[in-house]
Amino acid sequence: MAYRNTLLQNNVHVDSVNGNDVSAVKYNILHSYKTINAAKLAANSGDVIIVLPGNYTENVNLYKDGITYYFYPEAKVDTFFGSPLFQSTLAGENCEVYGYGDFHNNMLGVPSVGGIVSGIVQSTFYIQCNNISGLGDPIGIVDGFITIKANNITSTSNAAVNFRDSAFGIGDNYLLITCNRIESFSVSGNNSVINNGTGGPGFDGRVRIEADKIAGSPNSDNRILFADNFVVPNARTSVEIICNEFEVLNLTGNREVLEFIFTDNTKWIIKGNINIPSGSRKGLYTAFPNTGSEIFYEGEIRTATGNAVETNASGETVRLKGKFTSGNAQTMLISGSTAKVFIDGEIVNTVDAGVGITKGTVAPSNEIVIGDLKIITNAGLSISAVGGDTVKVIHSFATNNDSSPVLPTINSINPAGVANKSVAYFDAGVE
Repeated sequence: MAYRNTLLQNNVHVDSVNGNDVSAVKYNILHSYKTINAAKLAANSGDVIIVLPGNYTENVNLYKDGITYYFYPEAKVDTFFGSPLFQSTLAGENCEVYGYGDFHNNMLGVPSVGGIVSGIVQSTFYIQCNNISGLGDPIGIVDGFITIKANNITSTSNAAVNFRDSAFGIGDNYLLITCNRIESFSVSGNNSVINNGTGGPGFDGRVRIEADKIAGSPNSDNRILFADNFVVPNARTSVEIICNEFEVLNLTGNREVLEFIFTDNTKWIIKGNINIPSGSRKGLYTAFPNTGSEIFYEGEIRTATGNAVETNASGETVRLKGKFTSGNAQTMLISGSTAKVFIDGEIVNTVDAGVGITKGTVAPSNEIVIGDLKIITNAGLSISAVGGDTVKVIHSFATNNDSSPVLPTINSINPAGVANKSVAYFDAGVE
């Protein structure tokens, strides 16, 4: 989608320095409006509101059906409004924003979700701009069809992006975000950079987020992605988050970088590298029932003393592809039940006698499929499994850290009253 040039007579100009809302003449560049809201009220469907460089304080909702905005570079909009700056409350509307504007919400916690963009109820909204920021959540999607293209999206207190559904069954929703950097400077570890809206309901539709970097707060060990209460009864939801790096700026505490809990009937595709050079934080973590959900992660995870991956949920399918390195005694910990875990790539454990993959001692009956995988340990075990699991090793190899080849080793622990695991080898051997 690109900015649509229109005839000059359809342009309504706004100039914070030389404009005057009282004497302004619509479609006359020599008699501009001073405030964006005054121009919005005067504009008709099909008009383009041209916002010239300057500082604007707009404590109103700027969304208007049929209106297109164009913001010049250095056009900066601040709001202290108790509702989002762009919000539709009626179905079937459309509003578009182009250019290089900067938008900032100064209201902490009001609104709790979506200080700049929120509440697009079964309507369409497109925004192309420079920066979106706020003290609360700058982006909060309820229902609708949203495209956001920005250089940076930043929150200084809560989540940067918070998407959730107002009610199921309204219809498919779509959120596309492409930007350079998404980050949160929250001082609370309970917040996250990207959140699906804790307390639900979840989001019914499709989400795709593309960024160069998604950064956690340097002020707390907040999660970068927190997927909680993402319950979707009709299983139509898919979430793709694609970036070069999930940047961890706070290395203290023990919160996971990517966390999935109660994410029923949702397909997740997550691509991006995670590096935690010190501290005990985990890379990827699942917990509680994730019934019917599929989580696919591709990238490289490096942790200091936390597990690179821990799956501790039930009813989910987890697919891992990439390189996973940890200074923990267990690079991967599989502790859920009735789950399926597929692993391809390379696992490295740097601890003496450490384990590449460990199955926890509770609630077995998982299926663990190890595909094209290389496991490197320091004279430790490749796999430590618990009775009751099915472990399949397919075309996999193991070596010590000194590069001496060893066969993939599996240690079987069979607690009393638990049936023996079944292990099937297919083309496993020494590299």
